Amino acid sequence: KAKTKNQDTYYKLLQELAILHMRAGNLQQAKAKLDSVDSYYQSTARLDNVTYASLLLDLGRYHQLMGEYPLAEKDIRASISLYQKYAGDKS
Repeated sequence: KAKTKNQDTYYKLLQELAILHMRAGNLQQAKAKLDSVDSYYQSTARLDNVTYASLLLDLGRYHQLMGEYPLAEKDIRASISLYQKYAGDKS
Protein backbone atom coordinates (compact mmCIF):
# COMPACT_ATOMS: atom_id res chain seq x y z
CA LYS A 1 0.00 0.00 0.00
CA ALA A 2 2.81 2.43 0.86
CA LYS A 3 4.52 1.72 -2.47
CA THR A 4 1.33 2.58 -4.35
CA LYS A 5 0.93 5.80 -2.35
CA ASN A 6 4.53 6.77 -3.14
CA GLN A 7 4.00 5.97 -6.81
CA ASP A 8 0.80 8.03 -6.85
CA THR A 9 2.67 10.96 -5.32
CA TYR A 10 5.50 10.60 -7.82
CA TYR A 11 3.11 10.70 -10.77
CA LYS A 12 1.19 13.66 -9.34
CA LEU A 13 4.50 15.53 -9.10
CA LEU A 14 5.42 14.47 -12.63
CA GLN A 15 2.10 15.90 -13.79
CA GLU A 16 2.94 19.20 -12.08
CA LEU A 17 6.28 19.24 -13.86
CA ALA A 18 4.44 18.71 -17.15
CA ILE A 19 2.33 21.79 -16.40
CA LEU A 20 5.50 23.79 -15.77
CA HIS A 21 6.90 22.61 -19.10
CA MET A 22 3.69 23.66 -20.86
CA ARG A 23 3.84 27.12 -19.33
CA ALA A 24 7.49 27.44 -20.33
CA GLY A 25 6.71 26.37 -23.90
CA ASN A 26 8.53 23.05 -23.64
CA LEU A 27 5.66 21.12 -25.18
CA GLN A 28 7.63 18.03 -26.16
CA GLN A 29 8.81 17.54 -22.57
CA ALA A 30 5.31 18.25 -21.26
CA LYS A 31 3.80 15.62 -23.55
CA ALA A 32 6.38 13.01 -22.55
CA LYS A 33 5.56 13.56 -18.87
CA LEU A 34 1.80 13.56 -19.43
CA ASP A 35 2.11 10.33 -21.43
CA SER A 36 4.09 8.77 -18.59
CA VAL A 37 1.43 9.73 -16.06
CA ASP A 38 -1.32 8.46 -18.37
CA SER A 39 0.51 5.14 -18.83
CA TYR A 40 0.74 4.77 -15.06
CA TYR A 41 -3.01 5.25 -14.60
CA GLN A 42 -3.76 2.95 -17.54
CA SER A 43 -1.55 0.24 -16.02
CA THR A 44 -3.23 0.50 -12.64
CA ALA A 45 -6.72 0.56 -14.22
CA ARG A 46 -7.66 3.57 -12.10
CA LEU A 47 -9.31 5.70 -14.72
CA ASP A 48 -12.48 6.58 -12.87
CA ASN A 49 -11.51 9.16 -10.27
CA VAL A 50 -10.82 12.86 -9.85
CA THR A 51 -7.07 12.35 -10.08
CA TYR A 52 -7.46 10.96 -13.58
CA ALA A 53 -9.92 13.77 -14.36
CA SER A 54 -7.15 16.22 -13.50
CA LEU A 55 -4.80 14.47 -15.91
CA LEU A 56 -7.43 14.58 -18.67
CA LEU A 57 -7.81 18.31 -18.11
CA ASP A 58 -4.04 18.79 -18.43
CA LEU A 59 -3.98 16.67 -21.58
CA GLY A 60 -6.75 18.86 -22.95
CA ARG A 61 -4.70 21.94 -22.19
CA TYR A 62 -1.72 20.41 -23.96
CA HIS A 63 -3.82 19.66 -27.05
CA GLN A 64 -5.12 23.24 -27.02
CA LEU A 65 -1.57 24.56 -27.08
CA MET A 66 -0.78 22.25 -29.97
CA GLY A 67 -3.85 23.45 -31.89
CA GLU A 68 -5.40 19.99 -31.66
CA TYR A 69 -8.82 21.27 -30.74
CA PRO A 70 -10.92 18.10 -31.29
CA LEU A 71 -8.56 16.15 -29.00
CA ALA A 72 -8.60 18.98 -26.48
CA GLU A 73 -12.39 18.98 -26.41
CA LYS A 74 -12.53 15.18 -26.04
CA ASP A 75 -10.17 15.21 -23.06
CA ILE A 76 -11.79 18.19 -21.38
CA ARG A 77 -15.30 16.73 -21.80
CA ALA A 78 -14.11 13.43 -20.31
CA SER A 79 -12.59 15.36 -17.40
CA ILE A 80 -15.83 17.26 -16.83
CA SER A 81 -17.79 13.99 -16.82
CA LEU A 82 -15.57 12.51 -14.13
CA TYR A 83 -15.72 15.65 -12.00
CA GLN A 84 -19.51 15.74 -12.33
CA LYS A 85 -19.73 12.10 -11.30
CA TYR A 86 -17.83 12.72 -8.09
CA ALA A 87 -19.30 16.14 -7.36
CA GLY A 88 -22.83 14.93 -7.94
CA ASP A 89 -23.47 17.73 -10.46
CA LYS A 90 -25.69 16.67 -13.36
CA SER A 91 -25.85 20.05 -15.15
